Amino acid sequence: METDFMQSEMNHYDSAADHIRRSSTPTSDPTRALREPIRQSYLGWLSAIRSAPSPQRVLDYCAGLGQHTLTLQNEHPRADVVGIDISAKSLQVGIASAARLAAGKKRPTFLQMDAHRLDFPDAHFDLVSDFGSLSSLRFDLAMAEIVRVLRPGGLFVAVETFGHNPLTNLKRRFNVARGTRTTWASQHILDMEQVSEMRKLFGDFRVEYHVFFSLLLGGLPFKSETLSSALGRFDDWFLNRLGFLRKYAFKVVVCARKRP
Repeated sequence: METDFMQSEMNHYDSAADHIRRSSTPTSDPTRALREPIRQSYLGWLSAIRSAPSPQRVLDYCAGLGQHTLTLQNEHPRADVVGIDISAKSLQVGIASAARLAAGKKRPTFLQMDAHRLDFPDAHFDLVSDFGSLSSLRFDLAMAEIVRVLRPGGLFVAVETFGHNPLTNLKRRFNVARGTRTTWASQHILDMEQVSEMRKLFGDFRVEYHVFFSLLLGGLPFKSETLSSALGRFDDWFLNRLGFLRKYAFKVVVCARKRP
């Protein structure tokens, strides 16, 4: 196990969480993605997690600030939802968010844990959700653990950044220089080869490609849900119409079931 890169990832996300905790409202916003360029990929993820038939146990794999953990709990209010992450400070933001936004409701559990070595038994979860964590991990070890803890017939849903667009790859280099992304994460973005490897691990397997022109919205000084929706839907039409451009999509949504 490469401990150096894991320590770097933890330090990065601890620092980001510290910044949020020092802000005036130290909680995460589960609805923010609807106003962002990634809107359509978020909606694809949301539709996929809603397709899980009354899961009893749900894992938010690398939960970060916990906003998606809260959404998983809201969508499956009777389920036991667990969010794990290596960054304890990020999880503290998630706990604060749950206390503020889920008052009077069933709340998820947050646990600090190495995603490469999950402290759960085999076939424990009905639904495992990943929202952009694989670039921060060893892909082979992460996928092995996800498959291990997922029950036969269980659902795996992932939203990941795709690594084939030269413009977004260039921007990642700037982000590394600015300190907003780690070197490891910038160099381990999901690609077509890894999607193919993922496909071999599951039975039913579906991939959606999202976000192309919508990236232009990231440079605007305001966030418009209406504009994000319109341009996102055009992107989906465009990427489906011209399939050879799918590899240049910014986001992919994977929905897969473990073989019985």
